[in-house]
Amino acid sequence: MEQISQFAKKFGISGGTLGQAHEYYRIFNVKCSNWMRQLSSEAVSTVCIELACAKDDIQFDKDLALRLSGLKSQSYSSAHQVVEKNLDLEKVLSLKDLAVRFGSPEAEDLAEQVLDLYKDKKKKEMGEARFLCINFALPIYLSAALLAACKKIGIKCEKKKILSVSRLAPKVFQPVFEEMSSLLVQLGDQSKPVVERNTQSAGKGKRTLKEAKTRKTKFEVLNKKFKMETVEDMVLYSPFSADFQAWKSETLKEAKEKILNENS
Repeated sequence: MEQISQFAKKFGISGGTLGQAHEYYRIFNVKCSNWMRQLSSEAVSTVCIELACAKDDIQFDKDLALRLSGLKSQSYSSAHQVVEKNLDLEKVLSLKDLAVRFGSPEAEDLAEQVLDLYKDKKKKEMGEARFLCINFALPIYLSAALLAACKKIGIKCEKKKILSVSRLAPKVFQPVFEEMSSLLVQLGDQSKPVVERNTQSAGKGKRTLKEAKTRKTKFEVLNKKFKMETVEDMVLYSPFSADFQAWKSETLKEAKEKILNENS
């Protein structure tokens, strides 16, 4: 708790906002002792301060946060997701929210279409039971659909920024994005580009789509390495996924009970 006070001084935070950060840290420490062994106190302290600042609508220095937490941007984003979710502070995003945030409202409808195509494809591949276990409202699916739509109709959208919204590592995000991009081919030319392109860039786009049909995607390579059936497994079993931690805790609990029963 002392660490939060020290960090708060560097952010120029005091009063009620500091008190809220302390409260967030205390609750997280009580509720998530398993996470406290995996995330450093520096990371948790910094995220709690950011969440307190967001609650009070106070500007937050992200660069300073990365330095104090000792984490890189993607790892910090994952830690932020864990703390936010376990404190029940996670905001529900929509495609409309993302489209507005990235200045691409024109891509919203197309993103909705490709997300629906992706869901249909997964339902056929995975079967009804497994399909119902997947939460397609997760930021990774929404951000991948929006980026794929933006690329299709020629709207500039910074991949690095949208990747941070997905809250997962590039090796997990990229296969989802590539699959959604290939599904856009099925939609044909229903959407006309919102910006004019020269012949060279248009040709480059066609080559990229053709290559997407024939080359092995990054997921296929990762699939062999991690022995996972689908990219959804990679999303669910990401080490920073709260769903993964719940599954791991339950598995360890069952194993412990089994050992105790055998020895009794």
